[in-house]
Amino acid sequence: MKGNNDFRIMNKYLFYLLLLLSSSVYGQQIKNIRIKDNKNKSFALSEIAGSVIPVSIADDIQFDRIDNVLCTDKYLFLVVHSVVQDERLPDRVLQYSRAGEFIREIGKQDTKMFKKIFCDTVDNELFVYNGKEIRHYDFSGDPKQITEHGDNVVFYHDNCFWTVSWRPQNDGSMDYGISAYNRLTAEKQTVPFNLKDKKSSANGGISYVMRSPCLSVHDNTIAVSFGLDNTIYVVRGQRLIPIVKYEIPKPKIPADKYAYTFQGFIGKYLCICYTVNMQVNLYMEDLQSGKTYIAAQPGGIADDVFDTGFCGISPLNIENHFWFVKKKNDMDETAKNKIPLKGDFIVFIVKVK
Repeated sequence: MKGNNDFRIMNKYLFYLLLLLSSSVYGQQIKNIRIKDNKNKSFALSEIAGSVIPVSIADDIQFDRIDNVLCTDKYLFLVVHSVVQDERLPDRVLQYSRAGEFIREIGKQDTKMFKKIFCDTVDNELFVYNGKEIRHYDFSGDPKQITEHGDNVVFYHDNCFWTVSWRPQNDGSMDYGISAYNRLTAEKQTVPFNLKDKKSSANGGISYVMRSPCLSVHDNTIAVSFGLDNTIYVVRGQRLIPIVKYEIPKPKIPADKYAYTFQGFIGKYLCICYTVNMQVNLYMEDLQSGKTYIAAQPGGIADDVFDTGFCGISPLNIENHFWFVKKKNDMDETAKNKIPLKGDFIVFIVKVK
């Protein structure tokens, strides 16, 4: 009898231990935010920046716009956009030193129109995704392999390519699929997710807010936000766990009820881009101190470090960093005198406090 009682007691404690572990894994306190409309939508870059490094890009190759930036300890990789005689050319991937000196163009043979780049700074590999495949290169520009990949690759972290798919349903919901493809093991893990949005369009049908979900890293975990609800989730196993819910100022335009472009994390900062009456705004919160900032976009963050005017933010591939870009012709003489200029574009690498 004593043995049976001990067994029952052990099972009881084991049950509560499993319940506690389950709560620690899946239980997550949700941070609720109500963003208030602030007429003074501006703050200084120095309030959030620990360091700002300008990299003047040499003008060996001419282009019209920089669409993406990757940074390693030795190199910058850029995706650039060019238009010649009103015709858009295929995106190009260019490699520069951290001082902005041109090194090479990577993947000239890839003539696909649009490209995204990711990199692994441990194995020193660059990945170029063109909508159909992922082309692997080493940092010397030599091709290593090609991985067929038709899914929409949007992020890279910890040896995994993260992809997102979405499909509208007749009931007004949206079926999402978040997948991680491990480049080393070729294993794929998918987290299915459904969101409903039953607002009616003018003709009585269902209207959708279409934007690609945003991925970022929070506490070494993938965070994701969608286009149909104002929530940020983290991926835990086969589940998406909400960790942030936010309300934005009441919009006058129906499409403004949802956040816009980027929602996620840069270091200790929570970042939410949203629109009010066709004005894009950025909300930032220091998750350690609780201090909040609001800026209109693209103006609103005043560069008081190099006096280049107002700037926006784009998350960088390295932790605690973002980037922005300026053209020489858009800067006044005060700013130009602070930066040794090589060409038309200057990339600013910002490490947050």
